[in-house]
Amino acid sequence: MTKTNRHFYYTGFSNPNGTIVPDDVFDVLMPELTEAELRVLLYIVRRTFGFKKNRDAISLGQMVNGIQVRDGRVLDRGTGMTRRGVMNGVAGLKAKGIVAVETQVSDDGVNQVNVYALRFKEPGEPGVGNDVPYGRERGSPGVGNDVPPQQTALQQTEEQNNVVGTGVATLGKPEGQLDYLVGEIETATGDTHSRRMFRTIARTLPDQVIFQTLAEIKQGQGIRNPGAVFVSASKKRWETRKAPR
Repeated sequence: MTKTNRHFYYTGFSNPNGTIVPDDVFDVLMPELTEAELRVLLYIVRRTFGFKKNRDAISLGQMVNGIQVRDGRVLDRGTGMTRRGVMNGVAGLKAKGIVAVETQVSDDGVNQVNVYALRFKEPGEPGVGNDVPYGRERGSPGVGNDVPPQQTALQQTEEQNNVVGTGVATLGKPEGQLDYLVGEIETATGDTHSRRMFRTIARTLPDQVIFQTLAEIKQGQGIRNPGAVFVSASKKRWETRKAPR
């Protein structure tokens, strides 16, 4: 079911760019997935999170053969599997509750296309393993406990840059999705003491805006306090979104 070239030799990575992949893919799912399921899952992650989207319309042909744009550039080479392999992978991921698939009518109004997204936990839905909060080891201090002196500046920035005020509508994201976003923000900024503020941002801003902000911070050079920069940039983006047009 695979089309792997056994004589392929990679020339090496050119730069450390990348796509955010949920830790659960490695820590929980990998031992539970077939090769076909893992390949399809990674392809969906790349086409969604890799392009700052929560969901994306992906055809069977794209998963099999990859994507080539009109000017001849190859964006990706697909999963390296046959149509049957891809179909088995998709079916397995759906059955295991890992991805959500919605069939929609394409732009031409005739054909149908599948829209793929990772499935996040609904509020109150139990997770896998113990009850350790995402991104924090058991027994580690919570927000406001034993905060190092270097975090004082960030706390002051948070107080001055409240992203949302009372009565501002949030986006109604599931708690599992919020946990994931907060974990990604903590990992990208190296700040594990501002979870409440990060959660407020995750509730209020679209995922693609959050990932875009994190990507810009990651590309920045010499940022001394990434957490404070992220909070400030998020506040500006929220003000831009709520400004009358």
